[in-house]
Amino acid sequence: MSNSSVTKTMLGEGLKKVLKSKPFSKIVVDDIAEACGVSRGTFYYHFSDKYDLLRWVFSTEVLPILSKYNKPDNWIEGYVELCKFMMKNKQFYQRAFEYVGHNSPQQYLLDFYTELFSSADFVNDSKCIYNNPTTSKEMYNVIARLESFAYVGIITEWVNDGMKTDYMAHLEELKALQKTWGTVIASLQVPESLKNSGFCCHKSGRTNF
Repeated sequence: MSNSSVTKTMLGEGLKKVLKSKPFSKIVVDDIAEACGVSRGTFYYHFSDKYDLLRWVFSTEVLPILSKYNKPDNWIEGYVELCKFMMKNKQFYQRAFEYVGHNSPQQYLLDFYTELFSSADFVNDSKCIYNNPTTSKEMYNVIARLESFAYVGIITEWVNDGMKTDYMAHLEELKALQKTWGTVIASLQVPESLKNSGFCCHKSGRTNF
């Protein structure tokens, strides 16, 4: 591991430490630097602000899980594994999910799932619920966006509710949701006003908010 990676990991652990006693909204860079025994300059050499650090921590911990389950036949398993991991790190993720906005965990998950659901693997899958030769590219993007909001919304509600319910209980609900609304939406056409609204994905796969 490079020196930069070691320092980033240390700062991430510092953020987790401070989050045990302060909500994310009250944390300042000095708190994190002090918890790690480093200067503000060291922090800013690696991250632009606390939001940048939060996204880095989340992506570093979660991306290996999500990337392992990124196909039409196993992505829901990835959803379950994500919930398992968050449950094991309950205190941190409950605090982290209190923040909603740029570089938030929710934003990261929305970007990831939107890109995943609009990828070629999903669009070209013969078993995909919205695989339809008459469905436009714009509609695929809309479906991906809507699905992403639904699944991230379920995760967010579960976290904000204290992770009290069994995440496995949502598994059949997710499958039913995907089958029901995906089939209906796939038959629709994207209005011209929606195409130009910024609601659909960019060519890069990222989404507007």
